[in-house]
This record gives sequence, C-alpha cells and structure tokens, in this order.
Amino acid sequence: MDISEERVDEVCPICLEHLKTLAVTFPCFHQFCTDCLKKWAEKKKRVPCPLCNKTLETFYHIEEGTGEVSVVNLQRRTPSQSEWRRKSRSSMIAEYLREMLEELPPGLGEEHIWRRLVYEERLYALGITQCIDRRAYHCGRIVVVLDRNLREWIRRDLQAIFLTPHVEETQKAVLKNLWHGIGRDELVRKLRSLLGDHAKLFVHELTWFSASRTSPAVYDNMACYPTRRSRSTRPRPHVDIFVCDVSR
Repeated sequence: MDISEERVDEVCPICLEHLKTLAVTFPCFHQFCTDCLKKWAEKKKRVPCPLCNKTLETFYHIEEGTGEVSVVNLQRRTPSQSEWRRKSRSSMIAEYLREMLEELPPGLGEEHIWRRLVYEERLYALGITQCIDRRAYHCGRIVVVLDRNLREWIRRDLQAIFLTPHVEETQKAVLKNLWHGIGRDELVRKLRSLLGDHAKLFVHELTWFSASRTSPAVYDNMACYPTRRSRSTRPRPHVDIFVCDVSR
C-alpha cells in the first residue's frame, strides 16, 4: 500500500491505517493511534519514538468527540529534579493544547495546532528521519517544486500562523514570491512583509518539507524538532534552495 496516495493526515505510522484516536508524543510531536503507541510502549524501560528513536517522556491523548487532552506519562522510574521540570513543561504544553482546541476556529483541525506550536515556540526542524529524496537535492541546494503537496503545505501553515481557514490572498502572495530560481535568503526578505517574524521559520520549514518530497502530514511524522531545553544550543541546519515551478 502506498500511503502517499491515502489521506495521509489520518494515517498511523505504526499500523498504517487511519488514526482511530490521536496520540502525540513529547518531545518529538509525532502522531500515532493511542492503542498502537500504548502497545509499542508496553514493558519497555526506555520508550523510544517509533519514528525518530528519541526517548519519550509523555504523550498527549486527544479524546475523540470531546477534544479533551490528557497527559500519559511513559517514565517508569522515580523522576529527578530535571525530569520534574520537564514534566512541568509538558503539562504547560498540554494546557496550551486544551486552550487551542477550545479556541480553534471552524475549518481548522488538530494538525493546525501542532503547526501553530512550531511557530509560537520557534521550533526549527533539525532534519527529517528518512534520507532526503535524491530528486530534492541538486548542487548543494534543495529544489523546491511548486506542486500540489507544496501548495497544500503552504495553505495549512498559513492557516496555523494566522489561525483562520481563509488565507487565499496570503497564499497567492506567497506563491507569487516563489519565482523560478529565487534563493532562500532573498525569499525570507520578500516574505517579511507578509509573515513578519515568522518569515525565516516559514522558509526553513518550507525547505525541509520540500526535501521530504511527501505530503504535509507525512512530513509532520518525519520532521525532527529540538526540545525547548536544547533548541538554543543546537545549530539550525542551513541549506539554500532553488525554486522550480511545475505549475499543475
């Protein structure tokens, strides 16, 4: 089965079936079926993320229908002081999710919450869990192809940034600036008038999404992000881009 042909925003990476109940891992924010993740974690002293192998501290379970968020702890030993601090941070994120679910405008879903969190917390992707598609890499630059997946990703991230489903005009303006041959730094400068302080992160995420050559939701499960604790000390990967318009 080629999951890229499915509605991949509903696919669990463990069972490869549609997500039944949503579980989101901390600190890497990957999405699975709750039951699949619980079975994966059974009898493991250290619970690694099935996708990126980071040690999981907790996961957030979102109750279908009610949208209620609960935190499930995956640490089985007595926590140290630093672990209690991390637990406090994860509780803060859970509270953020509860508030966002209550305030989410009609037309937006859970995937917009995760993207909103990326922009609010300035979480720069460190890369993707799979090798960069060879088609995406040429002469030291990521080739950004203006295809259906990229247009969908741009629309979704703009909706998350502005918290509205109505981003048609902004999307047109972004696409207008993605002209053939434009580089990364110039694109950031041109998008500042539209996206303000989010422009640099938006282009960074656009770069890694283009490298994945996949759909927005599959990218969410492939992208690796730093924790709040480590993000200030880890270098942000920097690679230039080359835009190629394949209008379709």
